[in-house]
Amino acid sequence: MYPTSEIVEPPRTGLDVALRYRHTATFGEKVKWLPPYRLIPSFASADGQSAVYRRRSQVVLTSDSENDAGGQATSFALPDSEMKVRIDQYGYARLVRPTRSGQHVDPLSNLVDGAADMERDAALAVCAHLNEHVDAMAFPQRWIPSPDLQLVPLTVRQFAESAPEAPRPVGKRNGKPLVDPRAMNDYLDDRAKWMKRRFAWDSAQKSLQEHSQRAAQGDLDVMREYLLTCLKDILWALPVSVSFQFDDTTVVRMDIQLPLLPTLPDREAAIDYGNRVAVRRMSEVMHTKLHNRHALGLVLRLMGETYAALPTVQQVTVSARQQPPDNRAPRYVVTARSARKAWSTLHQRGVVTGDAANCLEQIESRVNLTGLGAFLPIEPFG
Repeated sequence: MYPTSEIVEPPRTGLDVALRYRHTATFGEKVKWLPPYRLIPSFASADGQSAVYRRRSQVVLTSDSENDAGGQATSFALPDSEMKVRIDQYGYARLVRPTRSGQHVDPLSNLVDGAADMERDAALAVCAHLNEHVDAMAFPQRWIPSPDLQLVPLTVRQFAESAPEAPRPVGKRNGKPLVDPRAMNDYLDDRAKWMKRRFAWDSAQKSLQEHSQRAAQGDLDVMREYLLTCLKDILWALPVSVSFQFDDTTVVRMDIQLPLLPTLPDREAAIDYGNRVAVRRMSEVMHTKLHNRHALGLVLRLMGETYAALPTVQQVTVSARQQPPDNRAPRYVVTARSARKAWSTLHQRGVVTGDAANCLEQIESRVNLTGLGAFLPIEPFG
């Protein structure tokens, strides 16, 4: 359906500027949005659902190849029918009917009755699939974990890889099974390597549990390390730079450098004439609003991740800084502060994972947007 040979280089991220706090980290540096049209990320979920800003343990991912088109479907089976709709190389929806179909066929158009509606439904499904990951970027807060149960990035579970199978006997000698010595040596080598991977897995899982327990007990060094572990487990859709500071075991301050507007995908799929899937550039206003909803959601996401990772923390302050496109000095555009009790109440009511602007209105925050969705500078919380 789509060409996959084009490689899209990510634009400049603008993350090379110093932030206020000592401890810094950058996430999402390796993610790329795949051709065509940069609508699908390199870690698109194999189950067809949007993966951006979920945790690695929550999804099954496809390969990280830039030439992997994200597993998008080009053929759709129609419910209660033997027919399918195929999207051709030009984006048009075409009905594919069985050779022995008993349905009426128009001798002039060679189309099954109602084909146009079926083709349109299939084309709409393709558009929804292509737009899903881009639309999800407006909701980084959707997957905020609960602050009432400590987050462990990868839950402890059994090692998933099966042990290698022993070689089968090739015969008998003196009534005992006879095994090829070379096959047995290969098996023993494979088993030794498998045991090494299993022990490493078990050790990593045990270490993660121990870190979570020490973080919950208020060890500051472990708290910093564990917070970064939880943040690294997120499938970041864009490169994001974060700095943070612990005043003590109960208060955390955090800054985030927002991604530049050009780093967000600026196209969307839509139905064109003749049930054709066309990818068009967003309007400037829609692109700006997507960026700003993304920015507000990031502020909430970082606040929620901190509360979920560190049970001793009672107050979190997150401020977001934006680099203007004309290379002027960076400016703060969003700042928010909340106590754990208030945050927990909002999370239980579903406010935290809903509309970001509405949530910010219910906690201590500063943000100023123009009618066209552009940020205006604000004074951040200290």
